[in-house]
Amino acid sequence: MVEGSRDEKALRAAGYLGPLIKVKPLGYRARSLGEKISTEYRKAVLLVDFDREGSKLARSISRELSFYGVEVDANFRESFFEAFYGEVREVEALRRLTEEGSESAGLKWI
Repeated sequence: MVEGSRDEKALRAAGYLGPLIKVKPLGYRARSLGEKISTEYRKAVLLVDFDREGSKLARSISRELSFYGVEVDANFRESFFEAFYGEVREVEALRRLTEEGSESAGLKWI
């Protein structure tokens, strides 16, 4: 799960081919988001920006998803941003890295 279209485009440019859900178009209403996601998924990864607003959003969405029985990988977001050694604090910045041919752009998606 990502915040919006720019984040989705950045992940696609970095080679991620799996399903992505944009939370911004859903209006950040964590309750309705939890209901919608739980009908199709049992596990989720939140990849929102690594700033104060992103952290607040991640906590809110994680609580709601958990309430609806969706298991949230709580470590992925932190590990993801740590892997870029401070080069990336917003998901959309991945696009810049892939365009520049940075060493960090050689991502392997699971």
